[in-house]
Amino acid sequence: MSRIAFPQAFLLCLVVTAALYARTFGFDWTYDDFMVIVDNSDVLSWKNFLADSYPGRPLRELTYLFDHALFGMSPAGWRIQQLLWHALCASLLFELCRTLSGQARIGAFAALVFLLHPLQVEVVANISHRKDSLVLAFCLLALLAWIRSFAGFRPGWWRAGAVLALGMALLAKENAIVLPLLWLLYEWQFVPAEKRFLLKLPKAAIAYPLGTVVVVGVWCWQQGGVAYCRTYAGHLLGKLEYFGPAQLDTYLRAMFKSWAFMAVRLVWPADLAVEYLYPVPGSWFDPWVLGGLAFITGMLALLVHGLHCGRPWQAFWSGWLIAFWLPTSNLWPMVYPAADRYLYPFIAGVAALTAWWLHNLARRDGAYLAIALGICLPLAVVSWHQSGFWQNDDVLHRHALDVSPQSSFLNNELGKIAEKRGDDPAAMAYFRAALERNPRNAAAHYNLGQALERNGFLPMALEHYREFLRDDTPAYREAAGALAERLRRQHGLNVKSQ
Repeated sequence: MSRIAFPQAFLLCLVVTAALYARTFGFDWTYDDFMVIVDNSDVLSWKNFLADSYPGRPLRELTYLFDHALFGMSPAGWRIQQLLWHALCASLLFELCRTLSGQARIGAFAALVFLLHPLQVEVVANISHRKDSLVLAFCLLALLAWIRSFAGFRPGWWRAGAVLALGMALLAKENAIVLPLLWLLYEWQFVPAEKRFLLKLPKAAIAYPLGTVVVVGVWCWQQGGVAYCRTYAGHLLGKLEYFGPAQLDTYLRAMFKSWAFMAVRLVWPADLAVEYLYPVPGSWFDPWVLGGLAFITGMLALLVHGLHCGRPWQAFWSGWLIAFWLPTSNLWPMVYPAADRYLYPFIAGVAALTAWWLHNLARRDGAYLAIALGICLPLAVVSWHQSGFWQNDDVLHRHALDVSPQSSFLNNELGKIAEKRGDDPAAMAYFRAALERNPRNAAAHYNLGQALERNGFLPMALEHYREFLRDDTPAYREAAGALAERLRRQHGLNVKSQ
């Protein structure tokens, strides 16, 4: 195994990935694919791409241009790149682990865990999430180039290549901003003092994290960042169907619970879904809140212990966990309180640490192989089963509703799906179910009002429109104004938005 070259490792990873996700080639567009690809004119031509009518992640859109040129709007062909990028990430992880440890079996096990973990299904099965595999691939390339720069052969060229790869990663997704911290950590743990580069420039090393803090501070206090955080904190609590006062301590309790919630699924990947609903904790002593605090404390303890006890592998990969967890931790509010795809690069660190501990636990190759298979085979079975839920939007959201049966949000989404296929009775039933679970779901009021009006029940529709217009959520203000204007123009009704 130690003689496996990188091209061989990539082909092996690609074979495993293709076997695991073969049936996705018969799947339809799902979830964010409609917004990011199907309804996004930027992916249709170079001219549209340069027009940038749907600002997003440029590198992801560039790969979509290639897919569209070859396969049109047939999702089957687009899935080839999904598998290629996932396999490339795994093979690069193999190479990085082998380089740092000198042990190919550590890299092989880490690559397999990364490939097979059920939390990875969302990124591989949903084409719109290609950004996550793109950013990880280029971050791994940047790390490998940075490591190679200390081998003594044209270090300047390798460092330039590392910076270029970092730039590509940033064009895929913003969380690549943490990568220079891992360059610093690598030098600190693996490079002799006399050969270091960044750590010989202490001002530059300190300037990067401090500069990031300053930029975030200016954004928060001068560019509307505080208002943005307040708005999206309320939005996230609304996703959890909490509509009380959006106070800081309430948001933080929900955030800590999300950490524990996803940590449980990392270790025990059952009941995975595209959307999660869980109650907001009412106390700081809620077990989920304490679990979230234990989660971050554990990562920090691993890092400190690795640094203090001279364990470079543990220090580096626990630093990796913290670095790639921070951008998706909701310390600044994001779109979802919890999502499988948020852990895509994080799992690379988990896989590397697990492989190292297994290497130390099972010295003999036979024992190592037996334990590795005992871990990887169940992961493969669960991932195969989980991928089946991505065959179309209806199946995907029905499964999510099975996982979170009290979700008003998911009932509303299923109503929209029924509406798309022209089944208004089913759509209205879902919208009503959404409102039974949460009478304050403004989107469900709006959607039900539209369905009722479309079917000739204007007085009933107006009741729901009024409820929608009472909501002052910033995301709905434009739609509320357009609705009020349309009702005035078409029906002569003076219904005002907030």
